[in-house]
Amino acid sequence: MLAPDGKMRLTKAATLQGILRIVQSIPSRKAEPLKQWLAEVGSQRIDQMIDPELTFQMAVQDYFATLENEESKLQQGALEEKAKGNKTLKRR
Repeated sequence: MLAPDGKMRLTKAATLQGILRIVQSIPSRKAEPLKQWLAEVGSQRIDQMIDPELTFQMAVQDYFATLENEESKLQQGALEEKAKGNKTLKRR
């Protein structure tokens, strides 16, 4: 691989598939949540390949979830500002 100094260096690397196979082979309880997540994401991806409409539906859900999250952040910020304003008025 090309190093930052411009020289070629011998490096051990793996493809994404290789990394996932390494993760699969880890016999640890701590690795189990990651394995389950990878299996779930892989299953979703296969479902999306079978039915492309699912990709669109998931994108719409993600979009609306993002909008709701932004709206709640704005509301929380407004409540915090209002609380700060009430505190400063009481101190005077």
